[in-house]
Amino acid sequence: MVGGAEGRLDGGQRLTIPGGNFLPAVRRTQGLAAAEQCYKALPSTLTVLKASLNTVGHTGAYPMPDLRWSSAVLAWLDLQLKGDRQAMGMFAGPDCALCKDPDWWIDTRNIR
Repeated sequence: MVGGAEGRLDGGQRLTIPGGNFLPAVRRTQGLAAAEQCYKALPSTLTVLKASLNTVGHTGAYPMPDLRWSSAVLAWLDLQLKGDRQAMGMFAGPDCALCKDPDWWIDTRNIR
């Protein structure tokens, strides 16, 4: 999902595998509209995650890792690449870890 020369978003419509989009704090991000447009352009049949940790800025968790950020990214990879059903509890279900943390904002589609 890369912005084209004319500012249009390409790629989302052709995505055929699960997608995870980890964003910096949504309240401070000017690029949120573009991220939302990408998310909405993805096929409705895909497993998709959009997550934002409000304590993480534009550079993400890379300058100084927030273990909640790292744990969420690793859980997403474990779920998608290893089929680890326990990792799904980070994003869905009655004990959804990110859902219970007030610093996280998440939107999911087809996670089961």
